[in-house]
Amino acid sequence: MGWRRGQVTVFIVSGILIITFLGLVVYMATDKMHPQTNTASIAKPVAEFLNVCANDAAYEAVRIVSRQGGYYIPPKESTLLNGFVVADYYKDAPRVPGIDTVNKELALAALDEFSRCDMKSLKELGYNVSISDTSAIAYASGIGVRFRFSYSARVSGESATASTHETEAFVPAELAKSHDVASKFVMEQAKDTRHVPLSYLSDLCVNNLLTFKIHQESGRIVYSIMNPARKIKGEPYTYAFAIDYGEERAYFGRHEMIETPLLSAPIGKEFYHKLEYTVAFAYTELFNATQGEIRFTPKPSDLGLHEVLVIANTTSGWKTIKMKINVTKEIA
Repeated sequence: MGWRRGQVTVFIVSGILIITFLGLVVYMATDKMHPQTNTASIAKPVAEFLNVCANDAAYEAVRIVSRQGGYYIPPKESTLLNGFVVADYYKDAPRVPGIDTVNKELALAALDEFSRCDMKSLKELGYNVSISDTSAIAYASGIGVRFRFSYSARVSGESATASTHETEAFVPAELAKSHDVASKFVMEQAKDTRHVPLSYLSDLCVNNLLTFKIHQESGRIVYSIMNPARKIKGEPYTYAFAIDYGEERAYFGRHEMIETPLLSAPIGKEFYHKLEYTVAFAYTELFNATQGEIRFTPKPSDLGLHEVLVIANTTSGWKTIKMKINVTKEIA
């Protein structure tokens, strides 16, 4: 028996209604099983402001953690350097933090910085914003450090409930690479603490397009792995760690010793001396040696003869340069 046109139409309409009803039932069941997070958008100026806060927090976290040997909250075994607390990576045994620990410290530092974001400028624009339920994740790779921030924001006058948001930030600093260089150097150093393997450290840095400096601080030797091409707040990216060699100082004499003529430096007058080699470390409190030059102004308390040991990379290899600088009275 054939279908009439009216019967076909009724059949099609009924089928559509049944499918729609079943789809609605499935959707409602699924929605109950997976409640949705309130992600209502907030005002654009507020979102942009918080994105800037997250980016600033990320850069500051990298700066602090890098200069403190991979720590935001440093261990007890550490020393102060220019306002930063540099962790000891060696004293009797290697103690380099793993990269997972460094990532956690980065996240903690970034979260603290983000939580201190100043909302005054938003109030001036008419927005009263409160932030809660903040969290941060950090991941350091060979090309930089990536952060992900999550937070709940409530803007007065917009909604009675807080909305959840995420934002990301990226800092192009080779923290993971510098950490790897530091780890390998410390493991090499552990083989013989009477000799500093500067050639090994130099090769590691060259192979990774990095440089390094060494100086003394509070009885420890602080190593700074640097990338002058990367700037954080106008300063070259620096990853610092310290080694406490204890009473062992013999390693300074392990390189060939070269003595220079006596130099005179009057109090109150800038002293400048051009070097023909790259300084890695200067064992003195008179000055901080920079690449290729010594420049400082003696103080009255510096009066007298000073013996300075300089570890330098010369054209014929690493040398210990023994310098004598006589700080004299002021010129009349």
